[in-house]
Amino acid sequence: MALHQEPSLSNSELSPPYQNWEEQINQLTDLPKITHLQDRILADIQARRQEKISTQKAKENIDKVKTGTKEEQKQAWQNLENQETEKGFQNNQEEINNLKKEQAQKDPQEYSQQAQQRIENKLRDNQVQIADLTRDNQQAFQKLKEGQITDPTQLVETENNLKQNIYQVEATKKITDLTTRVQQVLQSKSKSQITILKKELLEFISSGNIYYSAKKKEAENLLEKLECFESNPNQSSSTSNSSEVPWKAIVSILVVGVIVLAAVVIRIKKDTRLKKKT
Repeated sequence: MALHQEPSLSNSELSPPYQNWEEQINQLTDLPKITHLQDRILADIQARRQEKISTQKAKENIDKVKTGTKEEQKQAWQNLENQETEKGFQNNQEEINNLKKEQAQKDPQEYSQQAQQRIENKLRDNQVQIADLTRDNQQAFQKLKEGQITDPTQLVETENNLKQNIYQVEATKKITDLTTRVQQVLQSKSKSQITILKKELLEFISSGNIYYSAKKKEAENLLEKLECFESNPNQSSSTSNSSEVPWKAIVSILVVGVIVLAAVVIRIKKDTRLKKKT
């Protein structure tokens, strides 16, 4: 059972919609619906387990930063950097910020240069441009590059704000791309592509990325559209075509109408000629 894998979870630790998952499954008789629910439950279990693991790792890395050797501290900071989008990091954000401020106080100039490099790396790794950020953050990054920010607290806050904005933009771009691809695949009706997209959406929903969580509802709606198509592809097809103008039928009716009208005109002319002769 997925709940019993380490670290183990109880039903009460799942998201509220799935805490009574056994009852929900027992009430269903339609196999596709059971499968769809099972996929969502497993995705939620994965997300909740990842949160537990993330929290534990964050605490371990914080301890290493405090008490480890210089090399261990360097690795611990890198690990925390990689955890920034996870709930475990967010749960310990205040303590991590205080540790960063201590670093900034020792050498504000060095911290500023390192923060700039970290921001540039985040932009590259998340495929985000400076122009994608808010105007305030664009200006803040320019000040950071010019060395105008020297206060330790302000340095840490600026770095945090810039990173958060980058993660928000990346999540928005991700869900926009998924939305476009779902619309396309519902038109093409490619079963293989639907399977791939369902997997990606489940991964998005179950991700430990808290910025993805803000887009979770949108992802679930997209997944539901794909599931509905799988359950009743004919209905989906007719629904998608219902808004289209039936031009072929209209043209056929017009052609028949013209032929009938022409026949009537010819008949009238013949009748008129016969009357004149008599």
